[in-house]
Amino acid sequence: MADIVAPQELTQDQIALWQRIQASDPDLASPFFSPEFTRIVGAHRRDAAVAVLDDGAGFFPFHRKRFGAGVPIGAQISDYHGVIGPARAEPQPRPLLAAARLRAFDFDHALRGRATFARSAFRFTSSPTADLSGGFEAWRQDRTRATSAIRNLERRMRKMERELGPLVFVPHDPDPGAWETLLRWKRESLAGQNARLVLDLPWVRGIAETIRDTQTPGFAGCLTTLRAGDRLVAVHLGMRSDRALHWWFPSYDADLPRFSPGLALLWHVVRHAAQTGLREVDMGRGTQRYKLEFA
Repeated sequence: MADIVAPQELTQDQIALWQRIQASDPDLASPFFSPEFTRIVGAHRRDAAVAVLDDGAGFFPFHRKRFGAGVPIGAQISDYHGVIGPARAEPQPRPLLAAARLRAFDFDHALRGRATFARSAFRFTSSPTADLSGGFEAWRQDRTRATSAIRNLERRMRKMERELGPLVFVPHDPDPGAWETLLRWKRESLAGQNARLVLDLPWVRGIAETIRDTQTPGFAGCLTTLRAGDRLVAVHLGMRSDRALHWWFPSYDADLPRFSPGLALLWHVVRHAAQTGLREVDMGRGTQRYKLEFA
């Protein structure tokens, strides 16, 4: 059985237990598995719920939809989801749904190493990750041995400095214009695709802005920017736990493709993450070429 509560109804003891479970398992390092992410989503969505599982089995955050269906917490913008609990206590799918009072749960990126969802998956995909456990130079040497992409990018970065001015990286930029520029660049990139920017959905915008403004040791938003001289060339909204940074909403000046400003920002994000003691930069689901070259 389980108690079903709204994310804001979690007690301090429950939040502390959630944090201990997350800290004890490297598979749960992503900020998507942090209680802060679930609580922020819950502040913007009335259908958010958490099943507090019995016997210390963990927590199962979700949205309750019509006809007894459930979807992951933060669906549409969540790259990871599932049960936050000890791997040894993974619940079986049917008892989990019964405990959450759901008839079905529609997921799209659960952990392969967790049997609850792996046994119900019909396809497995990758989430490339920059491993920073040995520090930035170890990561860079590994990548330069494997591919010429990083050295080529560094040459383009030097060229950008020569032509536009010194590169200035800000790990969390308070300039409100940077956020508005990210949104504008994103909309412009979708203009020819007849697609709507997910960040323009009111609840998504609210979650993103709350995460952007959250700054705690264990969970924080990261509005990172890269400027060349006085020109803003790339912006990224991500978030981090105490171990991992998630590459989430990147954007860049489309008039500067010859300099690869988006990848230049990612390079700086990886370096800064390593310098601040993070263990990985997770680039999210998908096998785009740049992710494989950085991973």
